[in-house]
Amino acid sequence: MKQHWRSWRRSRAAARPLVVAALTLLALVLILVLTLVLALTATAFVSGSHAALQPTLISSARATIEAMRGGLRTLDLRHQPLDLSSQIRVRGHNRSSSEQIVVIRIDDQLNPSYAERANIERRVGPGQFELHLNLAGLHTPSGRPLPLRNIMHAMAFRAHDTDAVALTEVTLVATEPLPEGALGWDLGPSNSAVWPGFMPLDEHSQWLSGQLQAVDRGRRKQAADALTIDGIRGIRAIQLPLSSGHWRITLWLRDSGEWEYLPHPLTRTVHANGQLVHRRSLTASEWIARDYLALSHKEPSPTDNSWTLYGQRLRQRVSFEVKVVDGVRIELNGQQPEAGFVAAILAEPSHAKSALAKVEQQRAQWWQRSWSIEPWPISPSVSSGYSNDQINNQSNTQANTLPNTDLVNQPSSKPGSQAEHALGHHLAAANSRVRIRWSLPPGVWPLQDFHLREPVREHLRLSTDMRWGQWRLQRSTLSSTRLIANDGYLRARIEGASSAALPRTLELLVDVPAQTPAGLYRGELLGPGNAAEPHSQTLRSWPFTIEVLPIALPPADRPAGVYLERPVHFDWFDPMAAAKATECDMAYLRKLGLTALAPPLTTPNDAAATQAIAQQLASTQHAGFHQPVLAYTPLKRLIAGSGVDGAVRQLQQVQQQLLALGQTPPLWVSADEPSNPGSKTQLQRIYRYARAFSSESISEAPSETSSESSSEAKPAPTKTHKAASPAIRLAGHLNHPEDDALLEFFDAVLLNAGYELTRKRLAQVKQQGVEAWFYNLHEQTRLASGFYLWRSGAAGYLHWHARMPTADPFDPTDGREDDVQLLYPSATVCPHTPDIDAQLLDLSDGIQDLRWLLWLQQQSSADATALVKQLRQQIPTSWKDAKHITNRTLSHWRSQIMQLAKQQ
Repeated sequence: MKQHWRSWRRSRAAARPLVVAALTLLALVLILVLTLVLALTATAFVSGSHAALQPTLISSARATIEAMRGGLRTLDLRHQPLDLSSQIRVRGHNRSSSEQIVVIRIDDQLNPSYAERANIERRVGPGQFELHLNLAGLHTPSGRPLPLRNIMHAMAFRAHDTDAVALTEVTLVATEPLPEGALGWDLGPSNSAVWPGFMPLDEHSQWLSGQLQAVDRGRRKQAADALTIDGIRGIRAIQLPLSSGHWRITLWLRDSGEWEYLPHPLTRTVHANGQLVHRRSLTASEWIARDYLALSHKEPSPTDNSWTLYGQRLRQRVSFEVKVVDGVRIELNGQQPEAGFVAAILAEPSHAKSALAKVEQQRAQWWQRSWSIEPWPISPSVSSGYSNDQINNQSNTQANTLPNTDLVNQPSSKPGSQAEHALGHHLAAANSRVRIRWSLPPGVWPLQDFHLREPVREHLRLSTDMRWGQWRLQRSTLSSTRLIANDGYLRARIEGASSAALPRTLELLVDVPAQTPAGLYRGELLGPGNAAEPHSQTLRSWPFTIEVLPIALPPADRPAGVYLERPVHFDWFDPMAAAKATECDMAYLRKLGLTALAPPLTTPNDAAATQAIAQQLASTQHAGFHQPVLAYTPLKRLIAGSGVDGAVRQLQQVQQQLLALGQTPPLWVSADEPSNPGSKTQLQRIYRYARAFSSESISEAPSETSSESSSEAKPAPTKTHKAASPAIRLAGHLNHPEDDALLEFFDAVLLNAGYELTRKRLAQVKQQGVEAWFYNLHEQTRLASGFYLWRSGAAGYLHWHARMPTADPFDPTDGREDDVQLLYPSATVCPHTPDIDAQLLDLSDGIQDLRWLLWLQQQSSADATALVKQLRQQIPTSWKDAKHITNRTLSHWRSQIMQLAKQQ
């Protein structure tokens, strides 16, 4: 028996390694299966995915592992008492040195797809973070509201499969009441979010009278302050049931607007129990200067935060004392409905003023959590994403430092003499521009004490614009909730320069007209030599020279330019002034060398509008822009109003009138993001109708009642049909490789980086008879409009956007996306030196790069041939690889060409 026991133990011991090996193998198989599960379901968690969390078993496995790694936190809300002020709080730690994306998902059904849930992205900086989100007023990507009573779960997760973010908490925040005795009302639609401690007040309340319209601007914003993001317009009177006594009442009166609209009441009065407590009376020009451009007059500093800059808005808040006997009646008069807008009301006894301070403190915390600011860069433009090059023939393309303190602090050669330090020799050709960038180190520089002497030679002067880089905040990406500072806002005059000792960029743009004689032109900048001695009586001189070469650059062989809209702030008050400003915009863009344009065009839905669009197109031709221009909105708006049949019929009549006037009809845009569900059928109909209406007999065109699905009614269009009927030319914006399937419905396409741009793919597009353009390659604007445009073989480039402000043009927080503008709004029509963004000059530089390349190709010397070959080898054919080329490299390449030109 013992022998049998020993044998069994020995056999078990011998088998143990096999068991361990088997268990290890089983564990590896399970890990492999789980890894496969994670790979299959990861897209369900990444922002932007349209995948559902299916099946439940897989999503549960993913959730379990993510929770263990700190990448996922969930909250069951099915049995929680939710109201309009309910918020969830997300806490975590970003362990990386860069910003990361946290996604907050809200479900009102089991296992919803991406399109059937709320998906909110937040960018968080390094370190600990805390986010707050209102549960009321949420919508799915398709626009369906999530009823508060149906919300089931909240989930927070990191957008990317990385351990950089550890989520520690998702919890429901307890609503904190107002101080005792205080009452607050948050006005807005019945389902919009309410600030904690306030009571909802909607347009159906008997306390309100007037032509009432409830608005909630939060749907079009990335992160919204629940107190002031909604409200009610058109209020004439408010009857508040306050008890008798002395009260202090605060009204929040600012409507933050949305998209390209900022409410602009010029007149408003507020009376409380018959007593005037607020009056506003402005002219249009005063409103533009005081309200629309207010933030342009104040330069932010590193000590500011998003609350003090954009949230507080003290001038838009009215507080007053009132004696109450059986309630208070507040009356609003002025330009209605804007003058009758109220976002919130706070009432507290006069002797207790803690409620307002508490509410504003809570809002300040929300703003700083929701709109955080990255640490400021330590030098101009270097960290801001803008060019920091001298755009000429300098081998070292870093911006010159003006002045160098090691030099200016040296004693002069004799008392009172100028300390002179040369600041650059620059090559140029006639009919071009020279861009020179200098930077001032940190210090309190009196900018008004700098003076420019334009380059001159034998009494011939080269006109030069001088601009300073004003610091401003913008989003880290177009739809981010994190702000970064840059000084790419270039102004002829900085009225509200920060008192902080900030570094400063100085830009000179020298115009070298056609027919400018070759030779050396000398200019200089005069200014204080030391920031420590502001307003010093001794000026220092920094000379520079422009050497105009005896050559002529060819014009660009393909167009590059921008999308453009009218300045909306002039349109609200004086459409004629807006039209004049647009003409000046076009003239200035042409002065910078831009040749392509998607201009602001009227929707031609009647005879008057057709005449207007003909005049607008004639203006673009007169200004010298490449024809045809791109008509970005008219066709889409016609379809929205009249359907495909009516839109294309109207478009054909417009085409005939334009041709009769000798004008080139534009390219009509029929699609944005056409890979969306259902777009292909729509595009097919538009294309088929356009081809039918382009035939000789319009009466033979299909009608809206004809079968759209039957292949017998009309054969699918082919490239043969396109060649035979070229009258109406259609264009579309493509942003995904799968959009190749839609090429047959366009005559021209505009492609961005999402299309996976390569020279080979562009050649394939052109082989199908479709013209291929680039648009909005914002990672490297100069490269896109110059060297890469040349290398890729694209037909042209358009940059989004010259004028696309969202509500307040200097508030980056008040829209779904950031303000996008290369031409900044001004107080006057057609300013002599317009305020511009540095990217506009980058675009202009790229066009000049292209012209120098074309000049190089025209040369027959061995050196020129070798340089062309070298550049073809050095410029990648893929945008993914090319976009990393720096402006320093681009400047070096142009310098090589210019030096070759000088030697000839």
